[in-house]
Amino acid sequence: MNDGRTSEHAHMDRQVKRWAAVAVILILLVATLGAATTVSAIRSTVRAELLQTMTVVLDSSNDALSEWVEHQRRSLDYPTHNSEVMAATDELLATAASGGAGDLAEHPAQRALRDAVSLWVIDHALVGYMVVSPERLVLAAARPALIGSHFVAYPGNLDLFGRALAGESVLTPPVYARIPLEMPDGHISHTASTIFAMAPIFGPDGTVKAVFAARVNTAGSFMSVFQRGRLGLTGETYAVDKFGRLASESRFTDHLREIGLIAADAPSMLNIDVRDPGINLVTHPRERTTPRPAQPLTKMAHEVTNGRSGYDIKGYRDYRGVMVLGAWTWNTDLDIGIATEIDRAEAYRQLDLISNGIYAFAAVIAFFFMVLVFGSAGILRRLRTKDAEIEGRDLQLRMILDSAGEGVIGVDATHRMTFVNPMASKILGYEPQELIGHNMHAMLHHAYANGSPYPVQCCPVFAACAESRSSTVDNEVFWHKDGHPVPVRYVSVPMSDSGRVSGAVVTFTDASHDFTERQASDRALVAARSESKAKSEYLVTISEEIRAPMTDIMGATRMLTDSPLTGDQRETIATIRSHVTSVLIMLDQVTRFSARMQRDPHDNALDFDLVELVEEVLDGRQAQVSVAEAMPVAIHADTVTLKQAMGHLVNAAYAASGTGGISVQLSVDQQVGPANADGAFLIRVTVEYPGGRRKADDYGMDAAALMTRDLVAVLGGTHGVSTGPDGSRTHWFTFRCRTADKRPPAGGVSLSRSKGRTAGTA
Repeated sequence: MNDGRTSEHAHMDRQVKRWAAVAVILILLVATLGAATTVSAIRSTVRAELLQTMTVVLDSSNDALSEWVEHQRRSLDYPTHNSEVMAATDELLATAASGGAGDLAEHPAQRALRDAVSLWVIDHALVGYMVVSPERLVLAAARPALIGSHFVAYPGNLDLFGRALAGESVLTPPVYARIPLEMPDGHISHTASTIFAMAPIFGPDGTVKAVFAARVNTAGSFMSVFQRGRLGLTGETYAVDKFGRLASESRFTDHLREIGLIAADAPSMLNIDVRDPGINLVTHPRERTTPRPAQPLTKMAHEVTNGRSGYDIKGYRDYRGVMVLGAWTWNTDLDIGIATEIDRAEAYRQLDLISNGIYAFAAVIAFFFMVLVFGSAGILRRLRTKDAEIEGRDLQLRMILDSAGEGVIGVDATHRMTFVNPMASKILGYEPQELIGHNMHAMLHHAYANGSPYPVQCCPVFAACAESRSSTVDNEVFWHKDGHPVPVRYVSVPMSDSGRVSGAVVTFTDASHDFTERQASDRALVAARSESKAKSEYLVTISEEIRAPMTDIMGATRMLTDSPLTGDQRETIATIRSHVTSVLIMLDQVTRFSARMQRDPHDNALDFDLVELVEEVLDGRQAQVSVAEAMPVAIHADTVTLKQAMGHLVNAAYAASGTGGISVQLSVDQQVGPANADGAFLIRVTVEYPGGRRKADDYGMDAAALMTRDLVAVLGGTHGVSTGPDGSRTHWFTFRCRTADKRPPAGGVSLSRSKGRTAGTA
């Protein structure tokens, strides 16, 4: 027996170890796959955003270059249409035609032409100009040494001059100047590059008689087009001509000089071939490489010189051998390529940090779960998965379902019923075979209790299958076989198979008895609330009737204390004041309790005339009532609470003043809410009465103010008090209301409304 148990335990230990090993492998796979998937998604997003940024910069630079070219073309309109330039050109052409080419430099027309264009040359920061005959003879030039020479604008593309002779304004790509040039800042450059802007000079008959060619300074506005397109610390936008040379100045010119790619005083423009050195010359400047002319063009240069636009966000080597990302296109206006590049290390620095962090986090999570798996090995050793136990549990589950006191219905993903237990059949009047295979919603849940259609999209059972969402419902019905609705309380829970929702289980009970009891409870609750409200109003009425004489008694005792009294008399008065104070405190508590019992101001909200309500509160007593012009005739608010708040202040004011002189003012305080969508606003009620009749400390008025403050808070308002220099006191409060839907019937108010105010006596 012991040997058998030992063997069984050993077998279980081996199984546990195998499952632990499998679990560890799965955890590692899941962690690795999850991290890789996350990093891949982030990488794709970053690449897409980076490509979009480079594309925007590239397109902006390309558009800016095209605009610059068009600006240069338009600027040639001045010299080519200037009458002095045209007249001088005619004279020079005539001299050249008569065989006097050697006399062109000293011809008087040279000075006239130079004077005509000198200011224009300065304004446009040009480094020179020439007037060229159709035979490419230089008729005039800013440098006299060039006059009479043969003009070659761009040896690699001589047809540009032909296009100018054909009547078109053209610009050459950047080319070597071939001669020392005086730059706009005055110094002479022997390594300068230039761009020729050429435009035709038309004769009276509309034919081209000469070409005006201006030397554009490439270090000026031309370079600014590319300098604006730099990304980050290592990004640059530059031009490439059709020979694969840099056609703009590099951002890294100083570094190119340090590593020996160009001479110490030479510019990088037109002196650097955009070729791949095969190694990173920034980090390995002294390492031997293939001779520069034998190196292949970079991926970008190869593509763009063949007229193809494109991008590479995985990385390729630039002319420094640095891995970069880039986008490129060919500009047809200047016949050069434009590329926007940024070092790959800078572009993906944040991505690499995030990726490393994700992998580190995944490793920590995987380690944690491995510890958890091995820590659970002792529990796993005690698990048994025998076929007999599974079959027994299946049988037990079937017995439970058959004997359950609740109805149980199973549905598949298409909402067809797959099993029905006996209790469900009993509640609904169907045999199981009548339901199995049919759509549950169509047979049992197709309508609400009132018979209106129940959309399947709103059905919680549908949500369990479609959205994998559990629901508990206690206010719906299933439909009996004989056609009557059965109130039910049910729970729908989704069933999953390998992570996919395969259906739902619905358990329900007949809630007919509960439904009847709920209706009775609701009726009892309404009755109880009505009774509570009536009691609360009664308490307020009684407290007000008691408060008035108590307040008078308190005032009288204070007046007596100012008279000559014996010690016994003062002790008796103190006892009276103590008892009256206790009664007033108790009345305050009753009133506050009543206000809390009627917390919802909408219960007593009515349409009414506020002036009529003031009449009711005054109850025939003398008072001056003023109504602002902006006051509406009728408003909608809680009349019960408002009357209580106003009554406290008015009654206390009469008790404190004694001689009357009470005034009540009604005005609109402010609008409420954005755009007053519900028509809501605040009304201010001000009660003013004179002081100085007696030395009583207005205790009754202070108590009334406390009660008023609680009441107006329910109405959405506030309360305040002030004392005038003559001793008069002013109490005010605001309450929230809106304009009434219609004018309430007149109640016999004796006040008459006049322009701006309403005055009267009650």
